[in-house]
Amino acid sequence: MNDSTLTGYLSWKESAPVAKYTAEVLVNGKSIKTFDFEVADPTAAAVTAPNSARFADAKPVSSKTNLVQVLVPGDWAVTDTSAPDEATMDFLAPDNTGYYAVSAFKVKTAPDAAALRSQLDKYLDGTYKTDTTYKGAPSTTQDDGSGRKLFTLNVKLTDGVVHPFVGQASIKFSNGVLVLRRMMVEKTVLESNRDAMGNMTDYLKIATPAASAPASAAAANDPIAMDDMGTYSHPSGAFSISVPKAWKVLDESANGSVIVNFVEPGARAFYGVEALKTNEVAAPTQDALKTALGLYFTKAYGDKPNLRTDQVQFPSEGVARMTFAYDIDIQGHTTRMVGAVYLLRQGASVSFLRSVAPSSDVTRLRDAFNTVGYSYRVVAAKLP
Repeated sequence: MNDSTLTGYLSWKESAPVAKYTAEVLVNGKSIKTFDFEVADPTAAAVTAPNSARFADAKPVSSKTNLVQVLVPGDWAVTDTSAPDEATMDFLAPDNTGYYAVSAFKVKTAPDAAALRSQLDKYLDGTYKTDTTYKGAPSTTQDDGSGRKLFTLNVKLTDGVVHPFVGQASIKFSNGVLVLRRMMVEKTVLESNRDAMGNMTDYLKIATPAASAPASAAAANDPIAMDDMGTYSHPSGAFSISVPKAWKVLDESANGSVIVNFVEPGARAFYGVEALKTNEVAAPTQDALKTALGLYFTKAYGDKPNLRTDQVQFPSEGVARMTFAYDIDIQGHTTRMVGAVYLLRQGASVSFLRSVAPSSDVTRLRDAFNTVGYSYRVVAAKLP
Protein backbone atom coordinates (compact mmCIF):
# COMPACT_ATOMS: atom_id res chain seq x y z
CA MET A 1 0.00 0.00 0.00
CA ASN A 2 1.15 3.51 -0.82
CA ASP A 3 -0.51 6.93 -0.64
CA SER A 4 -2.95 6.24 -3.48
CA THR A 5 -3.20 2.49 -4.10
CA LEU A 6 -4.64 -0.37 -2.05
CA THR A 7 -4.42 -3.89 -3.47
CA GLY A 8 -6.54 -6.73 -2.13
CA TYR A 9 -9.29 -9.27 -2.86
CA LEU A 10 -12.52 -10.69 -1.43
CA SER A 11 -13.28 -14.39 -1.04
CA TRP A 12 -16.00 -16.65 0.38
CA LYS A 13 -15.49 -19.96 2.11
CA GLU A 14 -18.28 -21.28 -0.13
CA SER A 15 -19.84 -20.10 -3.39
CA ALA A 16 -21.10 -16.54 -3.10
CA PRO A 17 -24.91 -16.18 -3.37
CA VAL A 18 -26.14 -14.43 -6.52
CA ALA A 19 -26.87 -10.86 -5.36
CA LYS A 20 -25.73 -7.23 -5.32
CA TYR A 21 -23.21 -6.27 -2.64
CA THR A 22 -21.43 -3.22 -1.14
CA ALA A 23 -17.87 -3.54 0.24
CA GLU A 24 -16.52 -1.01 2.75
CA VAL A 25 -12.82 -0.27 3.34
CA LEU A 26 -11.83 0.77 6.83
CA VAL A 27 -8.42 2.07 7.95
CA ASN A 28 -7.82 2.33 11.69
CA GLY A 29 -11.54 1.80 12.16
CA LYS A 30 -12.43 4.69 9.84
CA SER A 31 -14.45 4.18 6.62
CA ILE A 32 -12.56 5.59 3.68
CA LYS A 33 -14.25 3.97 0.63
CA THR A 34 -17.20 1.82 -0.43
CA PHE A 35 -17.50 -0.31 -3.61
CA ASP A 36 -20.66 -1.70 -5.20
CA PHE A 37 -20.43 -5.03 -7.06
CA GLU A 38 -22.62 -7.91 -8.18
CA VAL A 39 -22.21 -11.70 -8.15
CA ALA A 40 -23.88 -13.02 -11.32
CA ASP A 41 -25.35 -16.44 -12.06
CA PRO A 42 -22.39 -18.49 -13.38
CA THR A 43 -24.69 -20.55 -15.61
CA ALA A 44 -26.09 -17.52 -17.41
CA ALA A 45 -23.09 -17.28 -19.73
CA ALA A 46 -23.80 -20.79 -21.00
CA VAL A 47 -27.00 -19.70 -22.70
CA THR A 48 -26.25 -19.43 -26.41
CA ALA A 49 -28.16 -16.26 -27.23
CA PRO A 50 -26.92 -16.06 -30.84
CA ASN A 51 -28.22 -19.56 -31.51
CA SER A 52 -31.55 -18.76 -29.85
CA ALA A 53 -31.89 -15.62 -31.93
CA ARG A 54 -30.93 -17.51 -35.09
CA PHE A 55 -33.53 -20.24 -34.63
CA ALA A 56 -36.19 -17.68 -33.76
CA ASP A 57 -35.57 -16.12 -37.19
CA ALA A 58 -36.59 -19.30 -39.06
CA LYS A 59 -38.50 -18.77 -42.30
CA PRO A 60 -40.12 -21.00 -44.97
CA VAL A 61 -37.84 -21.98 -47.87
CA SER A 62 -39.09 -23.73 -51.02
CA SER A 63 -37.06 -25.87 -53.39
CA LYS A 64 -36.48 -24.28 -56.77
CA THR A 65 -38.77 -26.94 -58.23
CA ASN A 66 -41.49 -25.89 -55.73
CA LEU A 67 -41.89 -29.53 -54.74
CA VAL A 68 -41.40 -29.02 -50.98
CA GLN A 69 -41.16 -26.21 -48.45
CA VAL A 70 -39.38 -26.39 -45.08
CA LEU A 71 -38.62 -24.05 -42.18
CA VAL A 72 -34.98 -22.92 -41.83
CA PRO A 73 -33.15 -20.21 -39.81
CA GLY A 74 -32.65 -17.13 -41.96
CA ASP A 75 -28.84 -17.05 -41.83
CA TRP A 76 -28.23 -20.73 -42.67
CA ALA A 77 -26.47 -21.22 -46.01
CA VAL A 78 -28.58 -23.06 -48.59
CA THR A 79 -27.45 -25.30 -51.44
CA ASP A 80 -30.29 -26.28 -53.78
CA THR A 81 -29.35 -28.89 -56.42
CA SER A 82 -32.90 -29.95 -57.24
CA ALA A 83 -33.40 -31.79 -60.53
CA PRO A 84 -36.60 -32.36 -62.56
CA ASP A 85 -39.47 -33.69 -60.41
CA GLU A 86 -37.13 -33.81 -57.42
CA ALA A 87 -35.93 -31.59 -54.58
CA THR A 88 -32.48 -31.68 -53.00
CA MET A 89 -31.57 -28.99 -50.47
CA ASP A 90 -28.84 -28.72 -47.85
CA PHE A 91 -28.74 -26.07 -45.10
CA LEU A 92 -25.73 -25.30 -42.88
CA ALA A 93 -25.49 -23.03 -39.81
CA PRO A 94 -22.81 -20.28 -39.99
CA ASP A 95 -20.82 -21.87 -37.17
CA ASN A 96 -21.41 -25.43 -38.46
CA THR A 97 -23.36 -26.38 -35.31
CA GLY A 98 -26.47 -27.27 -37.31
CA TYR A 99 -27.19 -29.10 -40.57
CA TYR A 100 -30.47 -29.88 -42.39
CA ALA A 101 -30.80 -32.02 -45.53
CA VAL A 102 -34.00 -32.42 -47.55
CA SER A 103 -34.58 -34.84 -50.42
CA ALA A 104 -37.87 -35.40 -52.24
CA PHE A 105 -38.96 -37.19 -55.38
CA LYS A 106 -42.15 -38.40 -57.00
CA VAL A 107 -43.21 -42.05 -56.74
CA LYS A 108 -46.19 -43.77 -58.36
CA THR A 109 -47.03 -46.30 -55.66
CA ALA A 110 -47.78 -45.29 -52.08
CA PRO A 111 -45.47 -47.15 -49.66
CA ASP A 112 -46.85 -48.67 -46.47
CA ALA A 113 -45.52 -47.93 -42.99
CA ALA A 114 -43.08 -50.87 -43.02
CA ALA A 115 -41.65 -49.79 -46.39
CA LEU A 116 -41.20 -46.23 -45.09
CA ARG A 117 -39.30 -47.43 -42.03
CA SER A 118 -37.11 -49.70 -44.15
CA GLN A 119 -36.31 -46.88 -46.57
CA LEU A 120 -35.48 -44.55 -43.66
CA ASP A 121 -33.12 -47.08 -42.09
CA LYS A 122 -31.41 -47.66 -45.41
CA TYR A 123 -31.05 -43.92 -46.03
CA LEU A 124 -29.64 -42.96 -42.64
CA ASP A 125 -27.51 -46.03 -41.92
CA GLY A 126 -26.07 -45.81 -45.43
CA THR A 127 -25.24 -42.12 -45.02
CA TYR A 128 -23.20 -42.75 -41.86
CA LYS A 129 -21.98 -46.31 -42.47
CA THR A 130 -18.32 -45.21 -42.30
CA ASP A 131 -18.77 -43.07 -39.14
CA THR A 132 -17.85 -45.19 -36.11
CA THR A 133 -19.44 -42.65 -33.73
CA TYR A 134 -22.88 -42.94 -35.35
CA LYS A 135 -25.62 -44.61 -33.29
CA GLY A 136 -29.15 -44.88 -34.69
CA ALA A 137 -32.30 -45.90 -32.84
CA PRO A 138 -34.88 -48.15 -34.55
CA SER A 139 -37.24 -46.36 -36.91
CA THR A 140 -40.74 -45.74 -35.59
CA THR A 141 -44.09 -44.95 -37.22
CA GLN A 142 -45.82 -41.71 -36.20
CA ASP A 143 -49.55 -41.06 -35.86
CA ASP A 144 -49.72 -39.54 -39.35
CA GLY A 145 -48.07 -42.61 -40.92
CA SER A 146 -44.67 -40.99 -41.40
CA GLY A 147 -41.45 -42.57 -40.13
CA ARG A 148 -38.91 -41.17 -37.68
CA LYS A 149 -35.44 -42.20 -36.57
CA LEU A 150 -33.27 -40.60 -33.87
CA PHE A 151 -29.48 -40.74 -33.96
CA THR A 152 -26.28 -39.39 -32.41
CA LEU A 153 -22.73 -38.90 -33.67
CA ASN A 154 -19.61 -36.84 -33.01
CA VAL A 155 -18.39 -34.06 -35.31
CA LYS A 156 -15.13 -32.10 -35.27
CA LEU A 157 -15.96 -28.43 -35.77
CA THR A 158 -13.78 -25.57 -36.97
CA ASP A 159 -12.53 -25.03 -33.41
CA GLY A 160 -10.72 -28.37 -33.71
CA VAL A 161 -12.81 -29.88 -30.90
CA VAL A 162 -15.02 -32.95 -31.32
CA HIS A 163 -18.61 -32.10 -30.34
CA PRO A 164 -21.54 -34.44 -29.67
CA PHE A 165 -24.40 -34.01 -32.15
CA VAL A 166 -27.98 -35.25 -31.90
CA GLY A 167 -30.24 -35.70 -34.88
CA GLN A 168 -33.57 -36.79 -36.26
CA ALA A 169 -34.37 -38.23 -39.68
CA SER A 170 -37.90 -38.55 -41.04
CA ILE A 171 -39.72 -39.91 -44.07
CA LYS A 172 -43.16 -38.99 -45.33
CA PHE A 173 -45.31 -39.77 -48.39
CA SER A 174 -47.98 -37.33 -49.57
CA ASN A 175 -49.41 -36.13 -52.90
CA GLY A 176 -47.33 -38.72 -54.77
CA VAL A 177 -44.10 -37.35 -53.28
CA LEU A 178 -41.70 -39.13 -50.93
CA VAL A 179 -39.74 -36.76 -48.66
CA LEU A 180 -36.65 -37.69 -46.64
CA ARG A 181 -35.27 -35.19 -44.12
CA ARG A 182 -32.21 -35.32 -41.90
CA MET A 183 -31.47 -32.69 -39.24
CA MET A 184 -28.67 -32.65 -36.68
CA VAL A 185 -27.37 -30.03 -34.24
CA GLU A 186 -24.68 -29.73 -31.60
CA LYS A 187 -26.06 -31.04 -28.31
CA THR A 188 -25.91 -27.77 -26.34
CA VAL A 189 -27.56 -25.94 -29.24
CA LEU A 190 -30.49 -28.34 -29.09
CA GLU A 191 -30.84 -27.91 -25.33
CA SER A 192 -31.32 -24.14 -25.70
CA ASN A 193 -33.50 -24.30 -28.84
CA ARG A 194 -35.82 -27.28 -28.36
CA ASP A 195 -39.05 -25.43 -29.20
CA ALA A 196 -37.60 -23.85 -32.34
CA MET A 197 -36.14 -27.18 -33.45
CA GLY A 198 -39.53 -28.78 -32.89
CA ASN A 199 -41.12 -26.18 -35.15
CA MET A 200 -38.57 -26.97 -37.87
CA THR A 201 -39.16 -30.72 -37.73
CA ASP A 202 -42.96 -30.28 -37.68
CA TYR A 203 -43.02 -27.89 -40.64
CA LEU A 204 -43.23 -29.58 -44.06
CA LYS A 205 -45.33 -28.61 -47.04
CA ILE A 206 -45.52 -30.88 -50.08
CA ALA A 207 -46.83 -29.45 -53.33
CA THR A 208 -49.84 -30.89 -55.10
CA PRO A 209 -49.01 -32.26 -58.58
CA ALA A 210 -50.30 -29.09 -60.22
CA ALA A 211 -48.22 -26.82 -58.02
CA SER A 212 -44.80 -28.30 -58.78
CA ALA A 213 -42.85 -26.82 -61.67
CA PRO A 214 -43.40 -28.98 -64.80
CA ALA A 215 -41.34 -28.86 -67.96
CA SER A 216 -43.01 -27.03 -70.82
CA ALA A 217 -44.94 -29.27 -73.20
CA ALA A 218 -42.88 -28.15 -76.17
CA ALA A 219 -39.55 -28.81 -74.49
CA ALA A 220 -40.69 -32.17 -73.14
CA ASN A 221 -41.68 -33.40 -76.61
CA ASP A 222 -38.50 -32.24 -78.36
CA PRO A 223 -35.46 -34.53 -78.50
CA ILE A 224 -32.75 -33.71 -75.95
CA ALA A 225 -30.19 -31.65 -77.86
CA MET A 226 -26.49 -31.16 -77.05
CA ASP A 227 -25.17 -30.22 -80.49
CA ASP A 228 -24.80 -26.42 -80.28
CA MET A 229 -22.00 -26.05 -77.69
CA GLY A 230 -20.40 -23.02 -76.13
CA THR A 231 -17.90 -22.54 -73.28
CA TYR A 232 -18.98 -21.66 -69.77
CA SER A 233 -16.40 -19.97 -67.54
CA HIS A 234 -17.22 -19.51 -63.87
CA PRO A 235 -17.13 -15.81 -62.82
CA SER A 236 -14.43 -16.59 -60.27
CA GLY A 237 -12.22 -18.14 -62.95
CA ALA A 238 -12.22 -21.42 -60.99
CA PHE A 239 -13.22 -23.62 -63.93
CA SER A 240 -14.49 -23.74 -67.49
CA ILE A 241 -16.47 -26.39 -69.34
CA SER A 242 -18.42 -26.89 -72.57
CA VAL A 243 -22.18 -26.44 -72.30
CA PRO A 244 -25.08 -26.55 -74.81
CA LYS A 245 -26.04 -22.95 -75.45
CA ALA A 246 -29.75 -23.58 -74.78
CA TRP A 247 -29.22 -25.20 -71.39
CA LYS A 248 -29.87 -23.33 -68.13
CA VAL A 249 -26.95 -22.49 -65.83
CA LEU A 250 -27.65 -22.71 -62.08
CA ASP A 251 -24.85 -21.48 -59.83
CA GLU A 252 -25.33 -22.93 -56.33
CA SER A 253 -21.84 -22.19 -54.99
CA ALA A 254 -21.64 -22.08 -51.20
CA ASN A 255 -19.64 -23.13 -48.14
CA GLY A 256 -16.22 -23.05 -49.79
CA SER A 257 -17.25 -25.07 -52.86
CA VAL A 258 -17.95 -23.95 -56.42
CA ILE A 259 -21.15 -25.74 -57.48
CA VAL A 260 -22.77 -25.22 -60.88
CA ASN A 261 -25.49 -27.31 -62.56
CA PHE A 262 -26.43 -27.26 -66.24
CA VAL A 263 -30.04 -28.24 -66.99
CA GLU A 264 -31.64 -29.16 -70.33
CA PRO A 265 -34.60 -26.87 -71.23
CA GLY A 266 -37.10 -29.69 -70.74
CA ALA A 267 -35.50 -30.50 -67.37
CA ARG A 268 -34.98 -34.11 -68.45
CA ALA A 269 -31.18 -34.20 -68.34
CA PHE A 270 -28.42 -32.32 -66.61
CA TYR A 271 -24.80 -32.37 -65.57
CA GLY A 272 -23.06 -30.63 -62.72
CA VAL A 273 -19.67 -29.57 -61.39
CA GLU A 274 -18.57 -29.26 -57.77
CA ALA A 275 -14.98 -28.12 -57.16
CA LEU A 276 -13.13 -27.35 -53.95
CA LYS A 277 -9.59 -26.78 -52.77
CA THR A 278 -7.64 -29.42 -50.84
CA ASN A 279 -4.61 -29.13 -48.57
CA GLU A 280 -3.60 -32.73 -49.18
CA VAL A 281 -0.17 -32.99 -50.77
CA ALA A 282 0.25 -36.72 -51.31
CA ALA A 283 -1.47 -38.39 -54.25
CA PRO A 284 -4.64 -40.19 -53.07
CA THR A 285 -4.81 -43.97 -53.06
CA GLN A 286 -7.53 -45.78 -54.96
CA ASP A 287 -9.17 -46.69 -51.63
CA ALA A 288 -9.26 -43.02 -50.64
CA LEU A 289 -10.75 -42.05 -54.01
CA LYS A 290 -13.34 -44.81 -53.75
CA THR A 291 -14.36 -43.75 -50.23
CA ALA A 292 -14.68 -40.07 -51.16
CA LEU A 293 -16.67 -40.87 -54.29
CA GLY A 294 -18.95 -43.18 -52.33
CA LEU A 295 -19.73 -40.55 -49.71
CA TYR A 296 -20.48 -37.94 -52.37
CA PHE A 297 -22.68 -40.37 -54.33
CA THR A 298 -24.65 -41.52 -51.29
CA LYS A 299 -25.46 -37.95 -50.34
CA ALA A 300 -26.61 -37.10 -53.88
CA TYR A 301 -28.37 -40.31 -54.94
CA GLY A 302 -28.54 -42.74 -52.02
CA ASP A 303 -32.30 -42.31 -51.57
CA LYS A 304 -33.35 -42.77 -55.21
CA PRO A 305 -35.87 -45.56 -55.96
CA ASN A 306 -34.66 -48.75 -57.67
CA LEU A 307 -31.08 -47.52 -57.49
CA ARG A 308 -28.41 -49.65 -59.15
CA THR A 309 -24.69 -48.91 -59.11
CA ASP A 310 -21.68 -50.40 -60.88
CA GLN A 311 -18.27 -50.94 -59.35
CA VAL A 312 -15.99 -47.94 -59.02
CA GLN A 313 -13.38 -47.80 -61.79
CA PHE A 314 -10.10 -45.88 -62.01
CA PRO A 315 -9.59 -44.71 -65.63
CA SER A 316 -6.36 -42.87 -64.82
CA GLU A 317 -4.28 -41.67 -61.86
CA GLY A 318 -6.28 -39.45 -59.51
CA VAL A 319 -9.60 -40.28 -61.20
CA ALA A 320 -12.47 -42.48 -59.99
CA ARG A 321 -15.70 -43.17 -61.90
CA MET A 322 -19.00 -44.87 -61.12
CA THR A 323 -22.13 -45.36 -63.26
CA PHE A 324 -25.61 -45.77 -61.86
CA ALA A 325 -29.32 -45.89 -62.70
CA TYR A 326 -32.57 -45.14 -60.89
CA ASP A 327 -36.26 -44.43 -61.55
CA ILE A 328 -38.09 -41.11 -61.41
CA ASP A 329 -41.58 -40.00 -62.34
CA ILE A 330 -41.68 -37.52 -65.24
CA GLN A 331 -45.12 -36.20 -66.15
CA GLY A 332 -46.85 -39.30 -64.79
CA HIS A 333 -44.51 -41.83 -66.38
CA THR A 334 -41.78 -43.85 -64.69
CA THR A 335 -38.51 -43.04 -66.45
CA ARG A 336 -35.24 -44.91 -66.01
CA MET A 337 -32.40 -42.45 -65.56
CA VAL A 338 -28.77 -43.37 -66.23
CA GLY A 339 -25.83 -41.39 -64.95
CA ALA A 340 -22.13 -41.24 -64.22
CA VAL A 341 -20.17 -39.50 -61.50
CA TYR A 342 -16.44 -38.75 -61.58
CA LEU A 343 -14.01 -37.69 -58.88
CA LEU A 344 -10.93 -35.86 -60.20
CA ARG A 345 -7.97 -35.00 -57.98
CA GLN A 346 -5.82 -32.46 -59.83
CA GLY A 347 -3.08 -30.76 -57.82
CA ALA A 348 -4.69 -28.76 -55.02
CA SER A 349 -8.23 -29.27 -56.34
CA VAL A 350 -10.90 -31.92 -55.97
CA SER A 351 -13.72 -31.98 -58.52
CA PHE A 352 -16.91 -34.01 -58.80
CA LEU A 353 -18.56 -34.18 -62.23
CA ARG A 354 -21.90 -35.91 -62.65
CA SER A 355 -24.37 -36.31 -65.49
CA VAL A 356 -27.86 -37.83 -65.75
CA ALA A 357 -30.16 -38.49 -68.73
CA PRO A 358 -33.05 -40.83 -69.60
CA SER A 359 -31.82 -44.31 -70.53
CA SER A 360 -33.53 -43.98 -73.93
CA ASP A 361 -31.25 -41.02 -74.80
CA VAL A 362 -27.94 -42.12 -73.27
CA THR A 363 -26.50 -43.89 -76.31
CA ARG A 364 -27.30 -40.96 -78.60
CA LEU A 365 -25.85 -38.41 -76.18
CA ARG A 366 -22.76 -40.36 -75.05
CA ASP A 367 -20.31 -38.58 -77.38
CA ALA A 368 -21.68 -35.17 -76.37
CA PHE A 369 -21.29 -35.95 -72.67
CA ASN A 370 -17.73 -37.17 -73.33
CA THR A 371 -16.99 -33.87 -75.09
CA VAL A 372 -18.24 -32.01 -72.02
CA GLY A 373 -16.12 -34.08 -69.66
CA TYR A 374 -12.91 -33.71 -71.70
CA SER A 375 -13.43 -29.93 -71.89
CA TYR A 376 -13.38 -29.45 -68.11
CA ARG A 377 -10.53 -27.27 -66.83
CA VAL A 378 -10.03 -26.25 -63.20
CA VAL A 379 -7.78 -23.54 -61.73
CA ALA A 380 -7.08 -24.47 -58.10
CA ALA A 381 -5.70 -21.03 -57.27
CA LYS A 382 -9.11 -19.48 -58.06
CA LEU A 383 -11.08 -21.81 -55.81
CA PRO A 384 -12.36 -20.35 -52.52
